[in-house]
Amino acid sequence: MESAATERAAKRLGRLGLVVFVFFFACLLDTCVARFREPLFTVHLLPGERAWVDGMLDPEVTELSQLGVEAFDDAVRLRLDRLQRGFWLGGTMWVGEVAVDPGAAPGVREVRVRRLEKPPDEPPDGAWRVVVHADAASRRKSHLSLLRRHLGIAPGLAALACVPLLALILLWGWFLGRRKERLLAAQGLSEIFLSRGVPEGTEVFFGLAAGAAVEPGRTVVIVDGERRPIAEARVGKTDGRNASALAAGLLTPLPPGACVRLAAEDPPREGGPTRN
Repeated sequence: MESAATERAAKRLGRLGLVVFVFFFACLLDTCVARFREPLFTVHLLPGERAWVDGMLDPEVTELSQLGVEAFDDAVRLRLDRLQRGFWLGGTMWVGEVAVDPGAAPGVREVRVRRLEKPPDEPPDGAWRVVVHADAASRRKSHLSLLRRHLGIAPGLAALACVPLLALILLWGWFLGRRKERLLAAQGLSEIFLSRGVPEGTEVFFGLAAGAAVEPGRTVVIVDGERRPIAEARVGKTDGRNASALAAGLLTPLPPGACVRLAAEDPPREGGPTRN
């Protein structure tokens, strides 16, 4: 049955979406944990590598010539490149490039940025820890991110890659849902999207296909996934798009895939008015 195949595809897609979402959340968590555990203003490099670094400045600094660089090892250098506005909080930022000599020994160095007019005993305007590793394997083992350490994957980029995949899964899920709805409507069925127990029995809520006419007081038949009747229910409310119905005396939970089928209108009672 075509509707059953569509339902199976939707379930598989839902499981795939759950896996992708869990991985997406794990990447975000891995990124946050690594960020909090890593000391601020730290960069990991190999001999011969370069990296861009930056830092905030007081508003009084308007020219790059007002700044100086302090380096405590000739093997690690910092070159100031420019001043610019801050991305998030505004203000003035310095931007520079850290370079490690090809023959630099492994270890931790520090480079600082200081206003030239500042006394040496005052805090600098920026300081970066430069961790030099002997090789790529050593740097990978030092990462606090589990994905970086064990798989060599940047967790932020992995989380970003999940976004279009999740969007595609949601779009395909919407398409399968609409397809399933049309297939059920062609059989005179509407899927039950919510059911709840009430003192009188079980109240079910179901969607209405375009053009479906269901009035309060109308009788519908609740069927299981194999389209076998379970119970009759009387429509209580409808807004043209969704409706609710009460199955009096039905106290057992509904099976997965339960739907409602419109039943014939109730026959007139004996002795009641008849239509000529």
